[in-house]
Amino acid sequence: MDEPDPPSTGPGGPVPRAEEPGGPVPRAEEPDGPVPRAEAPDDPVQRAEGPPASHPESARRRRRVPLAATEMVAVGVFCLALALLLPLFVYPRLALQPADPNVMQIQTSNDGTALIPDQSVPAGARVASHIPVSINTYIGQDRSHHATSGNVLWQLGTRIVAAGHLLQARIEDVSLNKRTARPSNCCGDSLATELDKPAGVPITHTGLITFPFNSRKHNYTVWDVNLNHSRVAVYSGTTRRNGMLVYKYTATNGWLPVGTRALPGLLFGLKTPSVNAIGQYADRRTYFVEPNTGATLDVEEQLSQRYVFNNRPVTAFTGLLESPSLPAHRIHQVREATVVLPWVRGRASIVLGVLALLLFAGAALLLRRRAGRAG
Repeated sequence: MDEPDPPSTGPGGPVPRAEEPGGPVPRAEEPDGPVPRAEAPDDPVQRAEGPPASHPESARRRRRVPLAATEMVAVGVFCLALALLLPLFVYPRLALQPADPNVMQIQTSNDGTALIPDQSVPAGARVASHIPVSINTYIGQDRSHHATSGNVLWQLGTRIVAAGHLLQARIEDVSLNKRTARPSNCCGDSLATELDKPAGVPITHTGLITFPFNSRKHNYTVWDVNLNHSRVAVYSGTTRRNGMLVYKYTATNGWLPVGTRALPGLLFGLKTPSVNAIGQYADRRTYFVEPNTGATLDVEEQLSQRYVFNNRPVTAFTGLLESPSLPAHRIHQVREATVVLPWVRGRASIVLGVLALLLFAGAALLLRRRAGRAG
């Protein structure tokens, strides 16, 4: 009978033999104690910084801070640029006198006095009292000439009517700077008062025909066509017209000569058929001006004209004239402009400037906090 082979031995004792195929495979033994947890880092800076920088979520958070700061700075720069563009570029292109105003200025009185023609009396004319009088002035574009660059050319057609009688008519060509409204006298300014001389005579305007945009609380030099020279319109306070704040400017003059006219001597109690009487003019005119647009919403005027010969006066025209309310569409235009123009001229720039400073401050705060965490 065969005996089993003795076990192999090694330097440290017998070596176990490998199990035959098909035998049980031994399982890995589980540890007897609990599994130790990962220790938190002892370094407080490492704990404050959070997960390692290589962590995707941490990297995204770190990138968001400089990105948000950059966006805030970009928006702030845009606000500053817009704050400069509005008053320096946009407003000067909005606040321009129109090439064709296409407006009618009307002044009326139902208790006027005027020298009107009357063939039923020996003098051929008489002074009538308590009659309706009106002064109508149409302002449009003068198309007979071309305005030079930066200017507009207006034509003012005026009719003075008393009790249905046309007392005076005139056509005045006026050129003015479209930004400042000051007369430029660039383009054939003239005044026509006689039917046989429609081209009129050259004239040099020395005062405002209309008030400028952004009118101020100070005196202005205004043009008076009756005097044929300028006079001072004194700032005299504020009031309201059509629900809008307006500035008052008052221009006044006493009796001043305004030319001569041939009239029947009988008007002055003389037997002389015709005398060369001196015309005189006194006036007090108050303009009610919306300051943002320079639009005249109303005019009140105490106007007096007379003829004098040998210290004997004869009334030519007297009336306390008032302007009726402007058309509804014109009031609407002015009211809209009173809202838009102040914002474009300055208010929007202030708001944008403050917003830009807040954005810059916010961006600086974000970057400062990030630098503190990194340090």
